[in-house]
Amino acid sequence: MNNVLACQSGLRVSEFSRAVLIALAVALFSPVAGAETLYVTDILRLGIYPTPDTTQDPIRVLVSGDALEVLERTGSYARVRTEVGDEGWVKTSYLVEAIPSKTRLAELSVATEQLRAEVVSLKASLTERETDLDSVRTERDQLQLDATDAQLEAEQQRTRAAALKQQIDNAGVTVPLHWLAVALIVTLVGGFAGGWWWTDARQRARHGGYRI
Repeated sequence: MNNVLACQSGLRVSEFSRAVLIALAVALFSPVAGAETLYVTDILRLGIYPTPDTTQDPIRVLVSGDALEVLERTGSYARVRTEVGDEGWVKTSYLVEAIPSKTRLAELSVATEQLRAEVVSLKASLTERETDLDSVRTERDQLQLDATDAQLEAEQQRTRAAALKQQIDNAGVTVPLHWLAVALIVTLVGGFAGGWWWTDARQRARHGGYRI
């Protein structure tokens, strides 16, 4: 009986030791929680002090919506770090977890104005693109008209050329015999006259302009 109790006691001690080891392991290896971020509440100017005592002069004055990193808490005060790196103490009753509505509204207003500006810019760009597209369409239509006119003109020219060729083929080309005789006589007389003129010009050039 004593042996059984001893065994049970040993098992309980072993289970307790295992539980303690597990708890320690979880505590050691669990990730460290990130720093808490709070915001100064709406419609407020909050002083940040060097110590948890508001009777001193504040380091600086915070306004609604300023984000603060909470470093530690003591009673109704919290040691915080501002976005620019200043550290000090503030009253936690003036801090909230969510971004204040006033700050959020201001952010939304800025975002809205940016969206409006983008919409105006997109509309202007769209209008410009539509104008360019209309110009391209007009130019395309004019080119199509010019191409059609050119095709019609080419077709008319081909028709005229074909008709003229047909007339030439039907009429034929004949030269009367007496015309050939006249052309031969004119050629001979012209050749003789030209030869005489050339010989005379050379003689004059040799004799100082006098004909011999």
